Amino acid sequence: MEQERETDLPETLELLRHNELAIGALYDDYAALFPSHASLWITMAEEERQHAQWIEELGIELQSSRRNTRPRFSPESIKTFTAYVREQSDAAHREQFTAMAALTTSYYIETALIERRFFEQLTPNDPANSPTLSRLKHATEQHVARIRDALHQDRPGSL
Repeated sequence: MEQERETDLPETLELLRHNELAIGALYDDYAALFPSHASLWITMAEEERQHAQWIEELGIELQSSRRNTRPRFSPESIKTFTAYVREQSDAAHREQFTAMAALTTSYYIETALIERRFFEQLTPNDPANSPTLSRLKHATEQHVARIRDALHQDRPGSL
């Protein structure tokens, strides 16, 4: 069995930043494909780009403070998640993808970020990390709520 290599914090944060950008790109695609929910997708895509900026700023802050923090995830797990997000964009373009499928897929993506604790990459007790990581988690929870609301509007009783 091949052992996963350890990664350093800057690489992990860069992978998380790219993950947020991939989610934003997916939502841009959904906005173009599903005009009935375009405002939701456009807003969330912009927010995903803001999340990527927060992660980048956190990386700069941690690098300047020279903290030696080990990430929780291997780079491969983050890359796998990002690849899944990109596959969903491809699927939306080539298949008979519906607005409901887009909402369901985005709900899965956003809840997976929370359930897998993607934003707990660093030591949660580190006060320097807490505000940014808490902001990311809260923003993702807001995305889940917005998507859930859209799902309920389109199909009452779903989720």
